[in-house]
Amino acid sequence: MQLRYSYTDFVCNYVIASNTWSKAQAAGLLSRGDSYMHQISRRTLQIAIGLTSLVASAHSQLNVFTNSYVPSDVSRDGSTMVVQTSGGWFYWTASTGIVNIGGVTTGRASVSDDGKKIGGSVTGKPNAYTTTGWTEMGIYDRSTSSWSAYGNLGYHSGVTASSGWDISGDGTKVLGQSYYNTTAAGSTAARVNPSVGTTVDGPLTNLDPNTVNNGRVQASSTDGTVLGGYDRGTNPGVIWVNGNLQAMSTVYNGNSVNLAAVEGISSNGRYVVGDGNSSTQGSAYLYDRITNTYKFAPNPYASNSEIATVSSVSNDGRYVFGRYLRAGFNPYIDAHIFVWDTTLGTITFFERYRNGERLQFERTVYVCTARDVW
Repeated sequence: MQLRYSYTDFVCNYVIASNTWSKAQAAGLLSRGDSYMHQISRRTLQIAIGLTSLVASAHSQLNVFTNSYVPSDVSRDGSTMVVQTSGGWFYWTASTGIVNIGGVTTGRASVSDDGKKIGGSVTGKPNAYTTTGWTEMGIYDRSTSSWSAYGNLGYHSGVTASSGWDISGDGTKVLGQSYYNTTAAGSTAARVNPSVGTTVDGPLTNLDPNTVNNGRVQASSTDGTVLGGYDRGTNPGVIWVNGNLQAMSTVYNGNSVNLAAVEGISSNGRYVVGDGNSSTQGSAYLYDRITNTYKFAPNPYASNSEIATVSSVSNDGRYVFGRYLRAGFNPYIDAHIFVWDTTLGTITFFERYRNGERLQFERTVYVCTARDVW
């Protein structure tokens, strides 16, 4: 098959033990005009591969980074990647290289569509309950090289009050979780509630003050009107449409089932993708909000008890990116990275890249990391 793309970048992830894929093999792939960036990713310690436009094939290059950097998101045009280490958050562009932006490595780094805003966590201002400030979800503005904390719900666990796990594509909302309790404000809390930050220093919006279990927002449409994650434990997954909760539940093989956590939402907010669980024999799902229908991915590893973890969906809902992995196994060498074509109902595994094959996409631009496919 021939990979077709005509804009700037195609960034994907490929799981393979770093000691089994030599630079010579990479060079063989590069001879076809692709540019590769090896990184260790947040979800499965995957290797991130950036494939630059064939128009610039004469300028192809191989960029190898140390394993201490964990990429977690990439901008829509592929120009900006955010990564983390135990020492803080970083971003990378071809012109700047790796840039340390500080912050607190609680939660997950994410980046807006244009690459100018980065979501994550940072130390907030002192308040009535702490003179040093709690860790809060925040947004880093590359234009001012500064962080802004977006508040909390008045509770904490240790030094953490809230944490960022995603940012809306337009960069106006930071999404995640915040500690919450029904006791006196300022006290410790044992659970986190799904929360959204839209105003510097808060307050946050608590999407479910009445939940009796942990919740988190970890996926968003570009404008932030459709959000996804989980609300009362990871099953069922949920979406919030303009703040209204909808559980991901349907009939599977004749049985009513609760589906697993939502991991990705198309930029237009129509398509929602989530992980597999035991109720779906490990198969990932895609939900179409317009037609109110579900599709389930093939799971060729169901007999081996492997479960799908997905990360993202293309804007037209056709392609879903994820992995299969059996619980307790090594994500370096045991995970199977795939693209699910929801139109054809087929799974293509990225191991095929080693065999010189290419994936064929119909759209102009697809950018994916452990989180994103455009």
